[in-house]
Amino acid sequence: MAAGEPRSGGPAGLYDMHVHTRFSPDSGSDLAVICRRAAEMGIPGLCFTDHAEFAPGDVVPGEDELDEMMGEIRALRRAYDGVLEIGFGVEIGYYRGRADDIAAFLAARDFDFVLASVHVSGTVGYSFPATMAPGTDPVDYFAPYLEDLRRMVDEVDCDSIGHMDLPKRFGPPLPGCNALGGASPLWRDVSAFLGEIVRRGILLEINASGLRQNSGETYPSGEVLREYRRLGGDAVTLGSDSHQPSHTGWGLDRAATAAREAGIHRAAYFLGRRPHYYPL
Repeated sequence: MAAGEPRSGGPAGLYDMHVHTRFSPDSGSDLAVICRRAAEMGIPGLCFTDHAEFAPGDVVPGEDELDEMMGEIRALRRAYDGVLEIGFGVEIGYYRGRADDIAAFLAARDFDFVLASVHVSGTVGYSFPATMAPGTDPVDYFAPYLEDLRRMVDEVDCDSIGHMDLPKRFGPPLPGCNALGGASPLWRDVSAFLGEIVRRGILLEINASGLRQNSGETYPSGEVLREYRRLGGDAVTLGSDSHQPSHTGWGLDRAATAAREAGIHRAAYFLGRRPHYYPL
């Protein structure tokens, strides 16, 4: 088995709903190369979810970029007709105070799928190593992230929540656990948020990228997935969060296993903002 490859049966039959391309500033992946790899792996569909980041200094794609991307997707849909479903999506990087800008951005395009994530809260970026003063309470690192998740679902019309519990990637251990688990002092807030997205009909993503990062587990953890199921969540989206072609479909099999272990037995892909469910 090659290093960095999924450990079990592979991603065949599973939809990769979180894929980045050269239209994201942190990826150089060519859309055609990604589609070829997905088809070779037996993936029935994928969704391009390039970043639209609204934190200060971050990047929101312009109209010309979106037109170019959509043109490439149309050509690839023709080339892979009957072989591969190809979605035109976006990963919204939520930042408080930018709700009107996010709404205007989404209203201007007919996206198939909107994945909403928090990458930055205030001045803290959760995708980078944490810089905290000695003696900082770890709760103060995680709590703003949860508060911004709550604000995000109030303010953003989205279909799924991206990589929930991302702060565990670089953050300090919370008292009693490594991340947002049941022993943490923030568990009541975690449970309340999960109940809210279930009530609103927003799905939870199982993001496999943590399996190839220092987190060593999916985003979110199995404990969070079990709580989501307990509160009535019965479907997820699966995503590799790939930023290079070799990671297309990476870990989807293990994400599906995590779903089943939590009692969740179906996943969804989206076309025209409508979910299409399939069994896991």
